[in-house]
Amino acid sequence: MKKLLAFVLSLAMVLSLAACGGADANVQLPAGSDASSTGSDAEYNISIASTGLPTQAPYMATTDFISAIEAAGNGRFKFVVHDSSSLGTDEDILKQVIDGTLQVSAVGGTTFSMYTPLLEVLSLPFLLTDYEKEYAALTSDEYRAICDAVGEQLGIKILFTTENGIRHFATTKKPVTSMADLAGLKIRIPTSDVLTETIKALGANPVTIQYSELYSALQNNVVDGEEVNYSTLAGQMHYEVVSYLTEVGMYCFPGIMIANLDFWNGLSAEDQQIFLDASDLAVKNTFEKHIVGVDEEARAKCEENGMQITVLDDAQLQEFKDATAYIVDEYAAKDPLIADFVEMARNLG
Repeated sequence: MKKLLAFVLSLAMVLSLAACGGADANVQLPAGSDASSTGSDAEYNISIASTGLPTQAPYMATTDFISAIEAAGNGRFKFVVHDSSSLGTDEDILKQVIDGTLQVSAVGGTTFSMYTPLLEVLSLPFLLTDYEKEYAALTSDEYRAICDAVGEQLGIKILFTTENGIRHFATTKKPVTSMADLAGLKIRIPTSDVLTETIKALGANPVTIQYSELYSALQNNVVDGEEVNYSTLAGQMHYEVVSYLTEVGMYCFPGIMIANLDFWNGLSAEDQQIFLDASDLAVKNTFEKHIVGVDEEARAKCEENGMQITVLDDAQLQEFKDATAYIVDEYAAKDPLIADFVEMARNLG
């Protein structure tokens, strides 16, 4: 009798679950997605983490991205942005997206060098030296192929790539007007194999330090300078501890918006298209509305606070380009996808 009663109760429970949710009753949502249902009527609460500042172009592009999704999704998507490294370093954020703790977030392009050399194409010295070329490269088939390969390897979806600002040299003791001025200097870099090799090729000593610790490192002469873009330099008030900036335009410093692959695959086709359309808008606005103005404002702030800015002419820059040209060739030989990207970028003129 007891066995019969247990069977009846079990059957009743199964029928109840089927009536309430059908096949969706067993859907497993990625951690933190907080979706109230599945399919095109699902509602999502999404956290976006980054190490960037509200004064930088990627933050502005992220705002455009969010606004477009919220409008097209009729309020079904709600976002909370955690900027300024409030949820950890770029390395921390990337790991959280891979693990599914965060569904969508932005990380610096150099961060991926922990896992793959493919996205180091964006940091190759003197390959992409202005925003017009970069925009063309980021919207190319060659770059999309790299993004797809990295996404498959890491279990993420690369949504779009923005730009923090082309990188220059900022130093504490003297301006850099030639490679001789860099000789022996300790220059801070983010985690990146290609940047390590580049700084060494230019005669300086690369030092990897978290950006949150860099102000004090510059102040206490732990390092002699940094390679940096204007918006970061001004936003972190490093003009208080570095006196000189030399514009070399060595490489671009992109921010890459990524999604956990389980989260992405859980979206309906219609919702995925909403995200893709918003991504296209974010990239477009980065280069047509945000980055140039951000650079100009930040540069002016650095000058107002006493920084001496040096602009190298073509002849002076050629020394830097010649010393690092072999690095581009080395990376092109690592993978056909990198070779295709390099060829495309070189043909941009």
